[in-house]
Amino acid sequence: MSEMAVVYSLVSAQNVWFIHSPNGTIETPGGMPLGSSSKEIALQTIDDLNAYGPDPSEHWSIYGLLCSYMDFASLKDRSKLTEAIISELEGDPIYNQLMPEEPFRSFLARIGWCCGTRKEQMEAWGDESIAPARHAFRKHLESCSLKGLAALSYGCAHFHAPLTLAALLDDKSRVVAARELFAKSGMVVWPFNPRYFDTEMTNFCKVAESEDDREMLLEAYRKRRSFEK
Repeated sequence: MSEMAVVYSLVSAQNVWFIHSPNGTIETPGGMPLGSSSKEIALQTIDDLNAYGPDPSEHWSIYGLLCSYMDFASLKDRSKLTEAIISELEGDPIYNQLMPEEPFRSFLARIGWCCGTRKEQMEAWGDESIAPARHAFRKHLESCSLKGLAALSYGCAHFHAPLTLAALLDDKSRVVAARELFAKSGMVVWPFNPRYFDTEMTNFCKVAESEDDREMLLEAYRKRRSFEK
């Protein structure tokens, strides 16, 4: 039987839905048990595993987002996640190009992003304009949940657009505007498929918004294993 034909199932323990193959609990590349407190997300993960296989680099699959959260979202990694996200600022279409007035400008104004686009910042501050921009964005990231940071980090690895993704986390109704922004920017390195973009952004928001706590998932897994023994 090929990997794509594996029959996946859910096992519930301590209000967590763990994903199983016939060989037992599915593990992330880092060796963590894969699960979610959201049955909807767990079921969608099974659907995506059936569609794309257990490939954490497959950016259309919600599986990679969950793996990223379980493997990297720990307290000691918060500062590393923040810096990794900020390092992608110069690739963001909002940062590099003139952006529409809304829905992004109101988000940037609220987080203290000075003058909007990179062009406007350069006109106001010259070469040093990047410093206040990064400071404002770093302050905003301090208010994000750990899971939100993990989702942003994963999203930036594919889209290199932390401002746009942060605006989506702030209000997922901006998905269509983000899609249009990416399509016009010419910054997407693979053939741009609007349906897949909407799917990935929806997955991104779902995972970031869910109430999973990494330690809660691990504790539920330990209790289930102890019970089985």
